[in-house]
Amino acid sequence: MCKYLDNLLGNPDEPKFRKIRCGNKVFQDRVMPIKGTSEFLTACHFIKTQMKADDNSAPEDFWVFNPPDNEPFEEYLKVIILI
Repeated sequence: MCKYLDNLLGNPDEPKFRKIRCGNKVFQDRVMPIKGTSEFLTACHFIKTQMKADDNSAPEDFWVFNPPDNEPFEEYLKVIILI
């Protein structure tokens, strides 16, 4: 999970790092089995939503980063990574 946050912090304006496809094999195999994953992602300002991965696909579940307006999320995420 720290890799997702590291990528987001290192590239905050890069759209591909602002979402996690729930059907991704690595996510399914290594992240979702960890107890508390959903709660952790929610605490990091990710919301679970359905969206299309591209124009030709059916909607899929994604965790999408949705930081609060006018709040510096970078320092908050850095603290979470250290915990």
